[in-house]
Amino acid sequence: MNEFSTVAAGSWVGAIAGEYSWALWLAAPLTMVVFAALWSWWRGRARGPASMRTTMSEHDRYLAVLSRVTSARPQPRFTAYGPDEVESDGSARPHDLAS
Repeated sequence: MNEFSTVAAGSWVGAIAGEYSWALWLAAPLTMVVFAALWSWWRGRARGPASMRTTMSEHDRYLAVLSRVTSARPQPRFTAYGPDEVESDGSARPHDLAS
């Protein structure tokens, strides 16, 4: 029987696996850490500038959302003026400089 027979190969693999089992246990987490680092680097790499069409469409979308948010926001109920300096509609009464 030669050294590459199934019996010899089984004992050979078992001997190698037993002798280097610590390396096999460390290889899995190390592989995952290296993979995560490479993935993070790939996702965070600097990309070239976007096309003008994409940039303008994203800016238009931003402005549309901004205008919806500001128009839907209620006016503040409290101001820096005291209660006797505010009209019933919430606007500030002009100051009377003589008083």
